[in-house]
Amino acid sequence: MDINSFTIEGKPVPASRPKVARFGVYYPKSHTQREQYLNSVLPTFLGNQSALDEPVEVRILSVMPPYKTSDYPTARCDVDNLSKLPMDCMTKASFWTDDSLVVALTSLKRFARPGEEPHTKIRIIKIEGTVEDHADRLFDA
Repeated sequence: MDINSFTIEGKPVPASRPKVARFGVYYPKSHTQREQYLNSVLPTFLGNQSALDEPVEVRILSVMPPYKTSDYPTARCDVDNLSKLPMDCMTKASFWTDDSLVVALTSLKRFARPGEEPHTKIRIIKIEGTVEDHADRLFDA
């Protein structure tokens, strides 16, 4: 059962590793800007829902801008890094009481179709029954 589904506009940005410099540790500008944007927009998708305190599955679709000069079949970034930044920001926005409640994560990436703008779609699904039964349904189907 869908608890929440929403679309975040803008180009998905993979989470970056922090950079170390003489003056301290920092993240690249694209990471910091996307994180600030997510932190400002995610609470609006939460509405007046309270933080979830039960196991959930999260599905994330990252729609990337197509390359102009390459015919590489997929975006050249790791799908796990595309999921990390929105997931961390959703935890910060109190979508759940603890991020360990996310027991299943499906993350896909694809290029935008002609006329389609880059965006991220997120769906949060309540686990029906036990987590063990959910795992059996996913892997024994």
